[in-house]
Amino acid sequence: MTSSKFTHMHFRFLFTAAFLLVACLYTYAQSVLPEYGQLTKEEIEMKECSFDREAEAVIIFDDAETDYDDDYRMITKRRIRIKILNEKGIARANVVIPFYSGDDFETIRNVQAVTYAIDASGSYKVIDLERKSVYTEKRDKYYSFIKFAMPAVKAGCIIEYRYESIIKYYRSYF
Repeated sequence: MTSSKFTHMHFRFLFTAAFLLVACLYTYAQSVLPEYGQLTKEEIEMKECSFDREAEAVIIFDDAETDYDDDYRMITKRRIRIKILNEKGIARANVVIPFYSGDDFETIRNVQAVTYAIDASGSYKVIDLERKSVYTEKRDKYYSFIKFAMPAVKAGCIIEYRYESIIKYYRSYF
């Protein structure tokens, strides 16, 4: 009887370890994104959203990585890629990034954006957003927006933009 308990416990341990290994590998495989400026074949060939046939656009990914610098400021690097599926989806090319600007608490920097104009053969042309097209609009004394319109957007293209958000550190005194 002791040996069957040992075998049962052994089986449970091996099953749990194998499950965790597969789960970790699956999660790791999902975290790999294409480089900025590199499109996948699936993205280029996408004609409609697989889970919503009526969709005007598809967010391919919206990725953010957050870290702290030596001054304890929180720095978030965000990157968004969107496939424009039809004419109504072109509205997604008007980008608005809200941020808390009161007391210079948060700033947005290093805004970069590109439009990938895809032709019928599947090749694409990269059109960069001009720096002068990015502007800041103050909503009130606390909030502002970074705004820009992606260049040369039409149905079938892909837009991608990235930026950094820096939130300053406030020391707490108790």
